[in-house]
Amino acid sequence: MKTTAKAIDSLKEKGVKFDAARLELAKKDERGIPQSTGKHLVTILRDERKDDIREYTGQSSFKEVVGIRYWFDENGTEKYYDVPLFMKGTKDQPDYRLAKFSELNEGDKITLEYIRKGERGFIDVKKVGEELPTVNESDEPVTIDRSIPEDF
Repeated sequence: MKTTAKAIDSLKEKGVKFDAARLELAKKDERGIPQSTGKHLVTILRDERKDDIREYTGQSSFKEVVGIRYWFDENGTEKYYDVPLFMKGTKDQPDYRLAKFSELNEGDKITLEYIRKGERGFIDVKKVGEELPTVNESDEPVTIDRSIPEDF
């Protein structure tokens, strides 16, 4: 692809900047429905404020919003993932992903996965090693008192 390489070199000489690879957690199928690209195991490198994150507004149009750009290492490749400060369509409801990322540190290994629930989807963020505890057969059984107190 020599023509493409020459075009890119020419653009770089003119000062055009090319972003690193974007971490794609979902891709739209032929019907336009987002489909997960699977679970991504990444290491957090850094984060930075961005004033020009593109937020999809429908019908192939976007608007620029303020948010955080997270940089990850995935299999030796540096990739980024943008999160707006507020949920789409609001100016006072913080994006749910910010709370999850605020619990993490640079160097943490995490998994990111798009999960579809009915008509909507969400991004599942989990720190590696924080799986649900397993129950061993030798553990003492727990008795739960399910009676309702008389003064309730």
